[in-house]
Order: sequence, then structure tokens, then C-alpha cells
Amino acid sequence: MSEYNKNYNKNELTYYLASKIYKLLSQGMNLTPDILHYIQSTFGLNSSRDIYRIILDDNHCERESLLELIFFPNQEMKIALERPLEAGQFKLSDHQNILKNLMNLDPKVPIYFESGEHLLTMSLPENTASKFINRLCIQNHPDRSLIEVIENLFPEKEQLTIRSKLRHKSCFRDEDTLDFLKQFIKSYSSSKDIFWEYLDFVLNFLTEFNKGPNIFEVLIRKRLFLEQVLLQSKHQEELLHKQTMETLILQGQRILSINPDAVQRSVEIIDDLAFKIFGHIPFPEDQSSPLELDLENNWTNLDRIFDLFNNTSPY
Repeated sequence: MSEYNKNYNKNELTYYLASKIYKLLSQGMNLTPDILHYIQSTFGLNSSRDIYRIILDDNHCERESLLELIFFPNQEMKIALERPLEAGQFKLSDHQNILKNLMNLDPKVPIYFESGEHLLTMSLPENTASKFINRLCIQNHPDRSLIEVIENLFPEKEQLTIRSKLRHKSCFRDEDTLDFLKQFIKSYSSSKDIFWEYLDFVLNFLTEFNKGPNIFEVLIRKRLFLEQVLLQSKHQEELLHKQTMETLILQGQRILSINPDAVQRSVEIIDDLAFKIFGHIPFPEDQSSPLELDLENNWTNLDRIFDLFNNTSPY
């Protein structure tokens, strides 16, 4: 069974997905620099010999966690599996049948470094396979009306990328959120230079705040919070010009890791979304009064920022 047939029954669709997973895994898993960095910092493994040794040791306490990291499906895999996932309209109850079919195929998975160097080829452990399938979000299916908008505006490859991102973020079902997503896609589909950056921002935002009755209102609150983070970042920078980080920590100051450029970019995206979709930019009069930062106490600032965020949230 190599090609999809719309007349497949549920068992055939389950096998079809398993066979696609088998094919991808048989091509190999790559140890990218990011994965290697995480392995080194988390597991303390600094050589290919160390990684090889743990993978082959069934009784090693770190083996399962290491394999879970190595076999995390990347974006390319998710996109390649989007069509069989959509065709199957699977539920969580289908997980075991997919897993059974995959294990019956008995995939042998080569593991490579990004340079192309071959580390080893291994049989796929059932527990690792199960976690791989879990991460495909087989039970999440983007709303059909949203898919129709995407199909009308994007070529096939980009359609699959967007649908995969939707699947792996959340199931957006309420009417307000779907209307917002449709309007966003229609408004920015021709702006390919910023579309993908904005899409990731919007999906992260909706996944985090998808409980508010008014998306524009929640965008305003998000913007206010980010402005306070920028003020906190500026204050930290002023403190660090006067004293060393070690001295500030000894004084009980908490130094946050803040990327002000990234935060400022988020503010700019919110302003653009608010204007283009809602026809309105969230000026200060739309917001609560800005917080006054305690210039002598970072802990007080943090409490005020997070209290404001929690208290203004509708949920």
C-alpha cells in the first residue's frame, strides 16, 4: 500500500499511516546541532561513543529519555504525514492500532550526524514508537472551513505546512477564534515575507490565551504585559551598568533573561494585527494604566507585572 486511495476503510487508513511513518523512519533520524547541544547539556554526553554506548544499553537509566529526544518528529516529518493524518480522521483510540501496524513493519532506523556520518542502525523500541505517534497529534483535526480558506489561497506544499502547524498547536473550534484565523490568513496570505513569522506568533498566542471572550481585548492585554517586560529589561540594563550581576544577585535582585528585540518585535506584530484585522491600534487609552516600576526592587516589579496579567485575564 504505497499510495492513498479515498476508498480505504479505517483499518487500511491506519496501515497507510503506519507505512508512511515506517518509510520516513527508514530514511533515518538526524542528530542536528540543536539536538547534540541538548544531549551534551542535559545528559553530559560529549562524544559519539557515549551516545552509541547508551543507545545500545537497554538497562541504562538515560536510554529512554535519549531515544525520546532523538526520535522527536521534526517539522519535515510532520508535514510529510499531514495527508495520511487528515485522511484517517483518527481518534486517540486509534493509537494502539497504528502502533501495532508500525511495529509489525519492524523499522530499522539509521541514525546520522548532520555531516552524514552514520552512528548506528537500530530497531525501533515500542515505547519510543508510541511516543513518536503521540507527538503526531493524530486526534487534532483543523476545522474544515479553515482548511477551505487555506486551500483557496496557498499552493499545496504551503497548505500542508499551515495545516500541520494548526494540528500541532491546538484544536481551534470556537467561532470567534476561527473567524480571527480566517481573517488573519486572508489578510496576510499575499505577504509571504512576514506570513510565516506572524502565523507562528498567532498560533502561539491563541494556544496560550484561547479562553478569552474578545481576542482584540486579549491582544491589548498581551501588549500591555510586553510593554512592562520592556520596562523591566530597561531597568535591569541600568542596574547592570552600575553594578555587576553577582553583586545584584547577592543583594537579592532577580535578573531575568529578556531579549528586548524579540519582545519589541512581538509588540510590533500585535499592533499590525490589531490594525489590519480589527482596524484599530491598541493605544494607551485602550489599556489599563501602566505600572509604576519600583526602581529599587525587581521582585516587586515582577509581582506587579504578573499580578496585573493574572488579574486582567478573563480566565
